[in-house]
Amino acid sequence: ELGLKGITLGQLEEHSPDELQLETKAVVEELRRKYKLFQAADLICTLELLRLKSQSGSLTRSETLIFHSKRSFKKDFLKALSRKEFRP
Repeated sequence: ELGLKGITLGQLEEHSPDELQLETKAVVEELRRKYKLFQAADLICTLELLRLKSQSGSLTRSETLIFHSKRSFKKDFLKALSRKEFRP
């Protein structure tokens, strides 16, 4: 056991031994970058699933309430996403 239970990523550097602080900082920064990438990928996958559900007319009531309408979902979310889409 490392005794780090309850320690956040932001606190990890100050809880590491002096000789490991630079390495700890680099690892924490890499974890944060990877987590941001994971969040972006999750959002894209969720929006793609919702696009497919919207096309087939199977959005749930709560999904419809969140996005107000099929049109606003396309305009406010899918259009912005399509601008960032990678096309070889």
